[in-house]
Order: sequence, then C-alpha cells, then structure tokens
Amino acid sequence: MIHNQTDVELTHNLKNDIEAEASLQELVDRHSGIFLDIVNNYIPNASPTSHKQDIIDEIQYYIYNAGLKYDQTRGAKFSTFLGNEAKWLCLNQHYKNKKYLLFMFGAWIRLEDNVELYEHIKDVLETILAVPELSFVTGEHTLIACIESQSSFNEIKDLLEEFLKPDIPAYFLMPKPRNLSYRLNPLLENHLFGKSKTKKIEEPTSEMLKELMDYFRKRAMDNMNFFESKLDLEMIKQTYEPPTAWPKSDDEILDIDIILDKINERGIKSLTINEKEFLDKQKK
Repeated sequence: MIHNQTDVELTHNLKNDIEAEASLQELVDRHSGIFLDIVNNYIPNASPTSHKQDIIDEIQYYIYNAGLKYDQTRGAKFSTFLGNEAKWLCLNQHYKNKKYLLFMFGAWIRLEDNVELYEHIKDVLETILAVPELSFVTGEHTLIACIESQSSFNEIKDLLEEFLKPDIPAYFLMPKPRNLSYRLNPLLENHLFGKSKTKKIEEPTSEMLKELMDYFRKRAMDNMNFFESKLDLEMIKQTYEPPTAWPKSDDEILDIDIILDKINERGIKSLTINEKEFLDKQKK
C-alpha cells in the first residue's frame, strides 16, 4: 500500500508514473507541514516583494517537482531536500523584481507633444524602476506601462498619489498577474513585456494602439468594477477641474475587496467598526 512505502519509493513512483497521483498525495500529506513552516519563516505575511499565497496555493506542484529532482544516492532525506528547495524558492521570490501594470488616462491627444507632462510622468516612474528603461505605449488620452521594480505595491501607490500632477485625473495600478491571458500584436507584446529578443522597436501604429487600448480598458473595467460602461475621456477633457484637496489614502471606503485586502495585509483587528458592520451585512 502507498501509506507503507518510503519517501524513496514514492519519488520513484512519480518518476516512473506508477500510482503517481496517490504517491504525490502521500508525499504532500507527509511533508506539506515542513514546506509551509519554511515559507512562513522566510516570507513575512506582509512581504511586499513575494507572492506568498501563490507559493502556498501551488504547494502540490513544488513537492511534485522536488520528487522528480530528488536523488537518494546523494545521501540526503527527501524531507531535507524538500526543505532546501523551499528555502531557495523563498529567497528567489524575495529578491527578484516585481512587475506591475499601470494605466493612465488624461486629456492629451498625443502625450509626446506635451513635453512637460511627458517628462513629468517619466521622472516619477523612473524613480522606482529596477531596469534601465521604462516600457510603455501611449495613445489618445491613454498611457499603459509595464513597470519592473523592487518597490512594493503600496510604495508605488503612495508615490503616484503624492507626486503625479492633477493633469492625470485617473489611473489604475495592479500587480502583473502570473497568469495573464491576452491577444496582442507581437510588436506591442514585445514593447510592453519584452517577449522578443529583438532590441530595436518600431513605432506602434494607430491600429495596434487601438487594439491594445480596447483590451486593457475592458480588463480594467471588468476587474476593478470602477466604471459602469466606459471611461468618458472627452468629458474629462472638457469638464475636469483639479480638486483643491485630494482624499487621504486612509479615508474609509466601504468596499468588500478593499476590506478583504486590508484583512489579508493587517489582520481582522485592523478593521474599523463601520468596516466590520459592512462586512457582517455582506456575509448575511
């Protein structure tokens, strides 16, 4: 029976596809505790640079991968080998750069023609870059950037709120998902995400930019539920007036996603009375 087999026998099963599913589950049952202890010790709950929950969610994959790589002839127990794999995984996650997607909307027709605003945006964003150049595309009323940085999401958010001029009345910032589905012209894909090894980038055409704008504008609306139908940029252009004072970042917003994020980052004790009451109503 699987339960009576040793770790060496179970890893042998994985490599040779012998009751692989049951063997993997047995390894997970035996060693997931060790794996989780190391992840929790090496990555704080509020770590700004690591996708801790992603690692935990994929624990079965990491144990499976360790089982395939394990070599008992080197004299180490599987538990020791798995522990070392978990440590390297955590260290690699902690120190590697993170990517964010940033969408800006404003009253410009061609951003590059507004030299002062164009340089202002570049100056703000380049302070957080972990790479030599900023990857972005612009279109009518729109800028989309892929930011590679060692700064946390909150650090970048605070930077944008403090330093961006009122000429940019709306923006979206989000961590670049590990699983991101999209359909893009290869030129735009390379320009934003660096998928190609070609160094020289041609100027994107208006058709390419429209394709990109339509896709990301729809994704931003779907994911954030911020606009009911579409962003009326013409109205912003004609009627927008900068407020005399921007709302503080810690103003209370009764939104279920924001509250759940707050619980994840700071714990349930951080909720205000109004937030707790709002959450209770949502549960009911």
